[in-house]
Amino acid sequence: MVKMVKIKTLHYTKLMKMILVFTGALLSFLNLGILWTGVNQWIQSTVALAFFLVSYYVTKNKKSQSFYMLLGSAPLYLLLVQFRDKNGSHLLGITIIASSTLALLLGKWLGHRK
Repeated sequence: MVKMVKIKTLHYTKLMKMILVFTGALLSFLNLGILWTGVNQWIQSTVALAFFLVSYYVTKNKKSQSFYMLLGSAPLYLLLVQFRDKNGSHLLGITIIASSTLALLLGKWLGHRK
């Protein structure tokens, strides 16, 4: 019975990690689409709120698994850095990546607090 419970929790943690990677990729894809359409930067930063909420919830329930979202979003964020604004600057892509990463870290930090 104990061995079966360990197997179930092992499969659950692997599934949770895959879901978090997929969530990070989905949120970064949403961020890329919002940037592509040219929506205001304040509306783009609402995706950072989604990163914060998911990271906070995951950290509250399962400790130290919210960084898998960052692994899922990394490939699209590497593509996002290559976009330029009207002035030829990469600053908009970098601020979007920084705000999402800081929101993830803030959610993780607040999730660990008691």
